[in-house]
Amino acid sequence: MGNPEIIYDEKNEYVRVKLLEHIEAKGTKQNFFAKKCKLSSCSISLFLNKKRMLTDMHLELLLDLIRS
Repeated sequence: MGNPEIIYDEKNEYVRVKLLEHIEAKGTKQNFFAKKCKLSSCSISLFLNKKRMLTDMHLELLLDLIRS
């Protein structure tokens, strides 16, 4: 039996969807975002697969990177 999905709050879900859209549209690697946010690539992967929530600080960093 796999790990259960985490129920995201609105902000985590919004950033997750925007990050997925950005990765698909621009072809940016998950590892790029992980390095810029000082997270492991595993953390970004888990976040994108609804298995981990991120702190507000990390969410804001991701949004800044997506918007730039």
